[in-house]
Amino acid sequence: MTANKDGYEYSAYYLPLSIIAGTQDPYSSYGSSSQDVTVSYEKRAREELQCDINETDFSVTWRDTSTDPDVTLFIYNGNLPPSRFTSDDKHINFNYTFESGSFFNLIINDVERNDDGVYLCERLLVGGGAGAVITVFTFSVEVPVTPVISQGSTVISDSVDLTLGSSYNLTCSAIGTKSVKDLQLMFSFETDGTGTTSVVNGVDPNLTDYTKTVSYTPDDKTLTSLSCSILGYGQVTEEENNVMKTVGLSVQCSSSQDVTVSYEKRAREELQCDINETDFSVTWRDTSTDPDVTMFVYNGNLPPSRFTTDDKHINFNYTFESGSFFNLIINDVERNDDGVYLCEKLLVGGGAGAVITVFTFSVEVQLQLVNFSSASGAIGYSVGTGSYSWPTTVHPESLGSKDLL
Repeated sequence: MTANKDGYEYSAYYLPLSIIAGTQDPYSSYGSSSQDVTVSYEKRAREELQCDINETDFSVTWRDTSTDPDVTLFIYNGNLPPSRFTSDDKHINFNYTFESGSFFNLIINDVERNDDGVYLCERLLVGGGAGAVITVFTFSVEVPVTPVISQGSTVISDSVDLTLGSSYNLTCSAIGTKSVKDLQLMFSFETDGTGTTSVVNGVDPNLTDYTKTVSYTPDDKTLTSLSCSILGYGQVTEEENNVMKTVGLSVQCSSSQDVTVSYEKRAREELQCDINETDFSVTWRDTSTDPDVTMFVYNGNLPPSRFTTDDKHINFNYTFESGSFFNLIINDVERNDDGVYLCEKLLVGGGAGAVITVFTFSVEVQLQLVNFSSASGAIGYSVGTGSYSWPTTVHPESLGSKDLL
């Protein structure tokens, strides 16, 4: 891709001529022909418009008739070299190649978007005959714009993480595109380009904005990329015809479990994470901390490795059977064992996707209603669910002014 002086990027491929010959033209009573020339913009591209001459031609003139008034570019009237008549901004990259009695061709170097035009090669006959032979070249410059992929309102610049089986709205857009015919957008997971919409660009009426929004549900966790192509430029092969935006794709398979336990000293809770022979590595992490804490990792070597012995995870352990399960065990459950624990299984061969099971682990501390009497009468203490351990039978003299929660 290359950017020109006005900041647009264009594709680096070059299209052949499409010629329509034999059309009569009102410019001459002698005769004329026409050629339609379409190129896709390529910085440093060179296009040559061929005008044949012969020994009987007296003078040959190249003109740009798309301007008002017409602009004379080059003239050959028997003297060499041919004369140049313009150096304005539009024609600054124009030149010619000449061979007497053979051709006097117009060359456009460094093709730019504003080089669109209708160019005439006018040949006057020797002796000043009334007729002229005119070849009309309708020269169209297409400006393919690399598509942009968005998820919702967020543009995906390099890569995106998606979850297997979840649905996402993806939009492909090509804003400020120039083409001689309608184009289509197509995602890599589609079979055709139906559903593309087009509107006139709000800044330049000669350009078109193309967009397409689809609902996408990833069904393969081994996918590593996602692309969108703009189709329909010129008469070239399908492979060359695609102007494509590709982003990296990581498809994850995720499930979740809510685990709630009522506090009991010496309680033991086991969070079950199933594995299979194709799993390459399995990692248990606590994501309720900042940063996350890796607790245990199995990467094919036994026993699995332990990575933390901090206060929160001092009672944590595992039970493991290769090809079956790698479970996280919480011994002597305590109030601060609350957390969000992830079992992440990476696939053999470093596939882009990971299978993740999320465990939201909640610890409840149940305290009972306590009633007792004093000399001044009955006093009731109502103690509900809290987050600290107390005996199930509470004696008044032991409470004092303590906060139970």
